[in-house]
Amino acid sequence: MANSRQWTFYANKYNAFSKVMKVIVLPRRICPRCGSKNTATILWGMPAMTQELQNKLDKKEVVLGGCCIAIPSPTHHCNSCGKDFGGNYFTKPAFVRELYFYVGGYFGTSHWIYLHEQKYGKILRHVASDSHYIDIKSELADCNISLIPIVHKWAEFNKDLLRCYFIDWKSCYINQNVLDGTQWELNVTFDNGTTIKRYGSNAYPPHWEKLIAAFHKYGLPIIR
Repeated sequence: MANSRQWTFYANKYNAFSKVMKVIVLPRRICPRCGSKNTATILWGMPAMTQELQNKLDKKEVVLGGCCIAIPSPTHHCNSCGKDFGGNYFTKPAFVRELYFYVGGYFGTSHWIYLHEQKYGKILRHVASDSHYIDIKSELADCNISLIPIVHKWAEFNKDLLRCYFIDWKSCYINQNVLDGTQWELNVTFDNGTTIKRYGSNAYPPHWEKLIAAFHKYGLPIIR
């Protein structure tokens, strides 16, 4: 049971939160798993119940996360699929150690992007080719590899990647009605050992365009 000082603490936390509530809630964030805009802000702790808060709860603009704050704690909840997302994904800051990205198919130009912080440094390796396979990870890759240093933008690059919510994506996105077409793959390993693997065929996750824009921001060509 919380004492009066604890209740005062939570009330102050909510009052500070409510000042920016409208900014956070509107517009609603797109769920990175199902793409729904029917999402809500998660309010953690034990807030002082007000009519304003009750109205937001009734409209499902806000959901209560509970009095025990999870670490790490998501910031948003999808009312459609039930997915919690956003916020810090790890208890301690983590940076990308290795990244592999591919998008392409049998026709047209395919793109490979590779980063291995220990092996090649903070450099994005990129290949655009009509070939069906490029071993971009190899030092002996027989292709024209573009090298793009991002050492001075390393922290910003990591933040931009996480803002694409790829950790919250489903493991795969498949359009069963299309044969061949375009396939893609994204594998990311962090320096804490966590590995995220996502792939798809002729179907893409929410925030896909945000990921493509993030790569372009750091000097890569626009990937169509």
